This record gives sequence, structure tokens and C-alpha cells, in this order.
Amino acid sequence: DDPEATPAQLLKVVKGPDPADVGSCTGGAEDVSSRDSITSPAIKLPAGPSPRLSFEHYVATEYGYDGGNVKISIGGKPFEVIPTKAYVFNAPGATMEPAPGNTSPLAGEEGFTGTDGGENNGSWGTSIVDLKKAGATPGKNIRIRFDMGRDGCGGLDGWYVDNVEVSICKAKTLTNAKPGDRV
Repeated sequence: DDPEATPAQLLKVVKGPDPADVGSCTGGAEDVSSRDSITSPAIKLPAGPSPRLSFEHYVATEYGYDGGNVKISIGGKPFEVIPTKAYVFNAPGATMEPAPGNTSPLAGEEGFTGTDGGENNGSWGTSIVDLKKAGATPGKNIRIRFDMGRDGCGGLDGWYVDNVEVSICKAKTLTNAKPGDRV
């Protein structure tokens, strides 16, 4: 049982490594296929318009085989990948290669994978999710999970996540408005 967190609950920076010099693509004892996760405590989604999840991240992984995604649990139900249609800015751009060709636990899932334009590194960016489009409703407890998966070999830097925030936008009301005033 997780304690409820405030709507602006912040998580610590997390790094899911994607080692280049370890593992075996042929399976066996040297196969390093695995998943790292960081999960938020329960957050009671407050009433208000436009509940959002925002986070900063850096990704540099083996395209299509290693990468990360964001999952949501609503009301204690199982975690599900947040669909790309729920992102209002900087959505995941690919689906991981499916099994059996990919031994990553995230095989076949949408996610952040690859690097910056053929480079061997990435860059920091912000992604924003509309939590209503992800299925969350005010008053429900949600939990957010960041998963980083890798196949049995090859890799680059990994996936770093920082400055995670759940927030709502509040409408601004003018109390002394007169006809013709601009908002």
C-alpha cells in the first residue's frame, strides 16, 4: 500500500542503462535481456481541467530493440502503456521489434527508442501526456511507471528520466471584468 502523494509529486532521476559491451544476442547464460522500472506512489488525481503528466528525458538506445515507455495504473488496475494518442507533446516514435527476434521484455510495445538522427547519442527533451486521454479521471488514484527494456546484446547510453510532475491547469477568472475587457 503506497501512501497518497500530492498532485505535484516529483520522482528522483532514474537511468535505465543500455550497456554496449555485455551480453549475447544468441541467448544463454550471457543474455542480459531485462527491464528496469521506477514507479510512483499513488497520486490522487485532483479535479480540474487538463490533468497532465510531464517529464524530461534523454534516450540513446539500440533502435527498435532497447528503449523505454511510460505506463499508467488507474484505480489499482494493471499497468498499461500510455498510448501515443494521449501525448500532447513529444510522443514515443516507434514500436519495439516484436519477439522472438527481440528478447527485450518490452518487445512489441510502443516506446522511446534510438538516438538523435543516426548519432550515437541523444538529447534531453520534455514529453507531456494528457491524463484524461490516458483514461484517468479526477478522484481516482493513479500510479506512473517508467520502464526501460533491453535485449540480450548491444546498446548505447540508455534512458534517463527527470523532473516528473503531475499537474492540472486552472482557469483564470477576472473578478472585475467589464464589457469589452480582454482576457
